[in-house]
Order: sequence, then structure tokens, then C-alpha cells
Amino acid sequence: MKRFLSAEDAKEFKSALAFLTSLPIDATAPSPATLKMFPAVGALLGISEGLLYKLVKKVSPAYMAAAVTVMSDLVFTSGMHLDGLADSADALLAHVPKNSRLSIMEEPALGVYGVSAIVMSLILKTLALFGDESSLVDFVLPMVFSRTIAKAIIEKSTYAKGDGLALKFQENSNDHSDLTPANAPDMTSLETAMIAILLLMSLLASKRKKVLTKRIFSLFAALGPVLFIHKTAKNKLNGYTGDTIGASITCYEVSYWLFRNIGSMADARRQS
Repeated sequence: MKRFLSAEDAKEFKSALAFLTSLPIDATAPSPATLKMFPAVGALLGISEGLLYKLVKKVSPAYMAAAVTVMSDLVFTSGMHLDGLADSADALLAHVPKNSRLSIMEEPALGVYGVSAIVMSLILKTLALFGDESSLVDFVLPMVFSRTIAKAIIEKSTYAKGDGLALKFQENSNDHSDLTPANAPDMTSLETAMIAILLLMSLLASKRKKVLTKRIFSLFAALGPVLFIHKTAKNKLNGYTGDTIGASITCYEVSYWLFRNIGSMADARRQS
């Protein structure tokens, strides 16, 4: 019987875990094959943060649990995605010539757009977590889907730079079509199984039909900011960078929680 995870898969999972988290893991350098393990790492992060949120909420107020969970995400990921959001905001929103944007993105100093993006994302995610009654599934879903989207962008879009961390995942750095439904990447059996299990968990964890509807709506509505970042990067950078991938991951997760919270507030208002 064929093993679901081969030794090569285990090696790529360790590589993805070392790349996407702050865990001190001795792993091989990432490669294009590492991408297929991005969703699995997202699932692990979501479970860890969800359990932490539930634990802290049992012994402290909800706002404290939300704050601790948001800070734990920074610790678990070394703030890599948030740094990408800040750099992307400075480069894509500034009124500068097109050929200056990549240079701005590489500068270590942050501008007003970058600082504002960091502050707003942390505040919005904390408030959304604080104002919503959620299950473990709600932590796992956006983590898995955001990294599945990142994988799709890397596999199907043009890389805008000649160097950088994201280049490690490129087989042919400039030989990619745009991310469109017709060119969507094929999912591996691992990804298909993971998404199917998540949707089943979501269905089982939904005590009411409305809860499942809110989750599905939030998953799709959160794609809006990601598509905006992707199209803006394509127009202003001629492709994506590692920073715009980080921005997409951060914006998807924050947007999921915002839409999830909006749905909960709407239900509460109708019941009052």
C-alpha cells in the first residue's frame, strides 16, 4: 500500500516549516517541491493559534486572548508576512516612478504607508478576534487557504525580481502565465484531502446553517484584497515578489476574520 506521505514529502514539509515559521529546524533549502507543503504548515499554525486562543480565553478576558493570539502569530512566523505587507504598502501605494518601486521594497526603513499597514492589520485582527465566537476550524481555514493562494501565485505568476527568497521556489523564474481560473494549478492529493477534511470539519462544527454560510462567504470574500494586491503588483512591478506574497497572506487572514465578524454582528443585531 502506497504511503500517503513519502520520505520526500516529509523532507519538504520540514523545509516548508523551517521557511514559514520561526522554529529552529534543521532542514534542506526550500525548492519548488516545498510549495505543496505550504497549506500543511498553515494548518499547523492555525491549530496552534486556535488552541492558544481557547486556552488563554479560559483564564482571561476575550480581549486578552485576542491580543495574545495576534502576538503569537508574529512569534510563530517571525513577522515575515507582516514585513511583506509593510514593504508592499510602501512600494505599491507611494507616488513614485515604476522603476523605483522595487528599490523602495528592498529598503530596510519603513515609510508611512508601511507603518500604517502594520498598525491597521494588527488592530483589525485583534478587534475581529475579540468580537467573534469562533471554533478551532475558524483559525485553520484562513491559514490553509491563504498559503494555498500563495502557492498558486508563485506557481502561476511572473516573478518580478532577479533575486530574493521567492526565487528558491521558481523552476523558471520568468516562464509563468498569469493567475487566472483557466490556468489554476492542479492540487496535489495532499491539498485536496486537506481542503476536503477542513470543509467537512467546518460542516460538523457548524451548529447552525448560518455559521457554515458565514465561513464560506468569508473564505471567498477575503479573496478581494488578495486579487487587488496581485493586480496592483502586476501593473506596478510587472509581477509578484516575496513581499507581495506576504502581504496577500496577511490581508487574506485579516479579511477572513473581518468578514466573519461582520456576519456575527449582523446576526446579533437581527436577534436583538
